[in-house]
Amino acid sequence: TITPLENKVQVDALEDETVTLSCKYEGSAAYLYWYRQYSGSRPEFLLRIDPDTNAVAHATPRFPRLDTKLNGRTLILEISSAAISDSALYYCAMEPTVTENPATLYKNSLTDKASDLLLGFLSGWKYSRHTALVKPASCYK
Repeated sequence: TITPLENKVQVDALEDETVTLSCKYEGSAAYLYWYRQYSGSRPEFLLRIDPDTNAVAHATPRFPRLDTKLNGRTLILEISSAAISDSALYYCAMEPTVTENPATLYKNSLTDKASDLLLGFLSGWKYSRHTALVKPASCYK
């Protein structure tokens, strides 16, 4: 399973702050992912981390203000210098290991990460949703 940390599903922040989204996973995972979805658009791949090696794979082109890390079984997404355009729905997704879910063998190549996510949801991936709402700092001065 994968759940938002402390059920914190919405994070409010001001521009230029660091936004942190976190989720906790249980069980065996081949990879852990972060995706972002703007209203009316399909999810876009941001980052993937290998829980065994902590190796991070970034989207191409890379989103320079985004980074992910693992702290035990907690997956963390950090958005540095948050911008209004970072306001979106974020998915923390867990790809089960092949032994847990043989259907993952049948997925397409990783060239289209958004389709990969949608296929993953259909073939047993677990995920949680998080909302980031970034507000203009000028409104709060």
